[in-house]
Amino acid sequence: MNLFFAERRPYPENFEDELKKLGLNVFPGSEKEAFEQPEIIDLMIGSRYFMKQEYASFANLKFLQLNSAGYDKIPIEQLKAMGVTICNARGVYGAPIAEWVVMQWLMALKQTREVWENQQNKQWKHRNVREAQGDKILILGTGDIASEIAKRMKPFGVEMSGVNTDGRKIDGFDLTYPLNQLSEYISDYDCVIITLPLNEATRNLIDETMLARMKPTAGIINIGRGGIIVEDALVDALNAQRIAYAALDVFAIEPLPIESKLWDAMNCVVSPHISYSGQFTKERLAKLTIENLTNFIEGKETKHRL
Repeated sequence: MNLFFAERRPYPENFEDELKKLGLNVFPGSEKEAFEQPEIIDLMIGSRYFMKQEYASFANLKFLQLNSAGYDKIPIEQLKAMGVTICNARGVYGAPIAEWVVMQWLMALKQTREVWENQQNKQWKHRNVREAQGDKILILGTGDIASEIAKRMKPFGVEMSGVNTDGRKIDGFDLTYPLNQLSEYISDYDCVIITLPLNEATRNLIDETMLARMKPTAGIINIGRGGIIVEDALVDALNAQRIAYAALDVFAIEPLPIESKLWDAMNCVVSPHISYSGQFTKERLAKLTIENLTNFIEGKETKHRL
């Protein structure tokens, strides 16, 4: 079988050799240029290729392994209509993302950014910082990444709530709400963490009205998708101190344009989409990919099928 290896960067250096051990004919490529023989490809690895190149010419494609958990920018439904089995990389990035979220939350509680600025100015200023115990945390989304976050935050003695499509109960969360009731409950929480995918139900979900419902002492952390937050409304809320802080690792446009007001917004951390990164992610991704390719070739069930 012929495999188009469209995106090598997230994988270990020797991963192409591991693919060849499966007996595959491997065709390395890049999302930056169109592959010349799409009609010969049976299997494919990569998330970015179909963001820039057309998909219809891959008429014989049977299986696509994404190297990302998200898939909002990929023509999933069109590929499914062609009979393509698609699997994402759920479970690969949850641990490092959860660590990043906990770090940003604790840094806000302990006013680490302000302490650092005082150090740079050689100023000794006492600050009244907060303890984590008793905080009410709301995670938008209750999937793998949200569960990893909840698992790490719960030992701090917080109340952990989640939001999903229908409010179904999820292990690790004290309470769960349906997404369409978010505006009724968001004012109860000290920190709102976004892990949702971007779709019609979530685009611009956190707008001026939703931000106005949050506590002025509350913060927002986004590792989902940038388009879920109306960025200008967030800037206004931060600068007017209608919310306390924001930590953002995803943005509507990436890289974040230099003219974006988020760069200079009060108490706003701008992170260059690195929360998923860790020294073990490549190995986890490689293991999942090999397992799914092997199972698909052998006619067995694949993991994380969309």
